[in-house]
Amino acid sequence: MNSYILLRRSLAFKPNRNLSQHLIGDIKNSFQQMLKSKEQKQYLEISTRAKQIKIPFEDILFIKASHVYIEILCTDGRKELLRKSLRSLKAKLTSNDFMQCHRSYIVNINQIDSWDSKQLYMQDHEIPVSRSKKKELFQRLKK
Repeated sequence: MNSYILLRRSLAFKPNRNLSQHLIGDIKNSFQQMLKSKEQKQYLEISTRAKQIKIPFEDILFIKASHVYIEILCTDGRKELLRKSLRSLKAKLTSNDFMQCHRSYIVNINQIDSWDSKQLYMQDHEIPVSRSKKKELFQRLKK
């Protein structure tokens, strides 16, 4: 912000080459910081009875709710079972890569292999798609 104010003042009187070089450097640094933050892995932190677990978002295949339990299935075949609500877990998924496709399922959109009008196919799993979520889900998949 200060650079912008200085730039406006300097342009009003005369161009300042040092200031524009500083601005270019600041812009480069900002872009580099944005790229670094995108490259950093995001994790889902969960706690089971015995341990604390950090699961990278990219490793999550889908999340399935069954009554008061949640099952997290990972790309490597690992499963984690929790006693939580799907809503509370959904709030922890800060990435746009996740979407609730059914009242009992949240899927990682990047892990979907194929789909038809009623189901998503991920590795060896078939996941139902509710009628209410179908339109939004398929729009996101076609992007």
